[in-house]
Amino acid sequence: MLPPPRKRSRGAARRRRVLAYMDALPCAAQYETSYAHRAVVTHAVVAAKAGFLCTASEDGHVKFWKKMQRGVEFVKHFHAHVGPITDVAASFDGLWLATTGDDGAAKLYDVHAFDMACILRTKRDAAEPYVPGAACWLQTAAAPTPRVALAAADETAPIRVYAAPTFALVAKLRVHASPVVALCPLPSLGLVVSADARGVLECWRCADSPRRGNDGNGAPVSEVPAEAPGDAVAYRSKLDTDLYALAKARLGPCRISASSDGARFAVTASDASIRIFETRTGRCQCVLDESAAALDARRGAWLLRRARGAPPDASDGDSDDDGPMPEPAATAATGEEAPPPPPVEPEDAALRALVALDDLSYGRRSAAEREIQAQAGRQSFLARWNAVFDETGHYLLYGSIVGVCVYALDAGRVVAVLGAADEAERFGCLALFEGTAKLDAQMEQARQAADSQQQGSLTMGAEQSREGVSDPTCFASSFRRKRFYLLSRRAPDAPDARDVQNELPTADELGRRAAASRPAPLGVEATLRTTMGDVRFRLFGNECPKTVENFCAHARDGYYDGLIFHRVVNSAQIKFLGAFIWSTSDWRPLCAPPVERASTAVPSVPRSSQHPAH
Repeated sequence: MLPPPRKRSRGAARRRRVLAYMDALPCAAQYETSYAHRAVVTHAVVAAKAGFLCTASEDGHVKFWKKMQRGVEFVKHFHAHVGPITDVAASFDGLWLATTGDDGAAKLYDVHAFDMACILRTKRDAAEPYVPGAACWLQTAAAPTPRVALAAADETAPIRVYAAPTFALVAKLRVHASPVVALCPLPSLGLVVSADARGVLECWRCADSPRRGNDGNGAPVSEVPAEAPGDAVAYRSKLDTDLYALAKARLGPCRISASSDGARFAVTASDASIRIFETRTGRCQCVLDESAAALDARRGAWLLRRARGAPPDASDGDSDDDGPMPEPAATAATGEEAPPPPPVEPEDAALRALVALDDLSYGRRSAAEREIQAQAGRQSFLARWNAVFDETGHYLLYGSIVGVCVYALDAGRVVAVLGAADEAERFGCLALFEGTAKLDAQMEQARQAADSQQQGSLTMGAEQSREGVSDPTCFASSFRRKRFYLLSRRAPDAPDARDVQNELPTADELGRRAAASRPAPLGVEATLRTTMGDVRFRLFGNECPKTVENFCAHARDGYYDGLIFHRVVNSAQIKFLGAFIWSTSDWRPLCAPPVERASTAVPSVPRSSQHPAH
């Protein structure tokens, strides 16, 4: 008789359905391609509805890219700010873009026209000068009028709301008692989540109409408190929430991002942790600790458990998996105990990638991670580190020591790691594009004709826009890299040619390349400084060019610094670890024509298995 069928739990079915959403996300173990800036890339923003990408670098340059069926294509370039860019924000409908910089200016861009629409010099022309910092768009489906909110970077000041595209001041909102460092809109709920330098989080409502202090007919705008979230949240007091969690831990928030439905928002903190909050209750659902100390502890604990042959913890597996339970291992006929089963790999993909690293690779990555976490300030790498939700709100993507982690919120673990094979990259600021790119048919035909070097006529009756093939792509910046990277569902066609050289080298780079390619001049004389005095000798570069070149290269690299003489033979030789210096009585040149004996010694590096020549 067959056993009764096992009942499937609803939790397991839900997890399987959530994991099926992974087909709409990138999954490549290597980045497909990369494009260059002239300085370190700091920001990447995607407007999915308009199908464009904006990237910014620390030298104040902004680039617009159009999402194509495969990859992106460069559109336009602006030298927007003099100095680093503080924040980049795209509107809800994808038609407007705003940038702020340390030069005391804020700028608006018309995305469809790829043109700069307006400039606001808050540090020079404003009635109350300030340096703009965080920016976000107060735009919802019910109130589509584009308005941008700007916060002061280094002072406690109200959040100023401007109308686009004229930068007309329409409101001053009093929200925080400390400088605001991050703003994040929730368009589906009509709310905004903000954070100040002390770690206090606030949730407030976007006003549907401009709020002026007087009659609203051009009179000076006065400061008013922001509206409470009202029925959009379930709490009445912030003391019933975890919005003070960062302030209690004395942590500074870095960036805030929200899901498309506004049900959750994630906050990255200065201790390299990510806190995921539920918007309605204000409660913290989970904390993802990516600090170097936490990574060392997790990796060390798993390696120790694997070395002891112990089975994994219950938290590392899924108790709702279908199938019969494994039978216990049978003992041998002699009564001896069966060997312990081989260790099971971790269910968490990030931990699995972390354990798979050898000690040397992990040491390099850990050293870079500690350097990142030791930096501080608004322009540090960690201050721009963010996490992004997918369209469904079930996944959270963030950069880590092993790559871009895809965290499943319902499963409570990392289910995939993007770019795990790119050991030299530490991804930071992310932007996610999902779905298909809307392309102009005539533009696509012209592009294909140019690529194939064919001159053909275009069909004037072709549709103006059409849906392309789905190409989910994650755009990411990297630590100290002048490039941004594209991680998709495809492996690179040619790994050696995936870095596109779209920028001309600067004069400094050309000078460095010329200096590196120019052969270094050979020395004529050398001075060996010792604790017993200086020893001077001549170098015969014409007669022994390889030997002299080898010696000069080692001397420039500091190979002989700090070595100890361990053998001195009078009128014969002196010897120290790694090289010999022979006297004239023992030296014979191994080249033609013969060289006359000199009055000084000649160096030579021995070729042996113990001290090989370089």
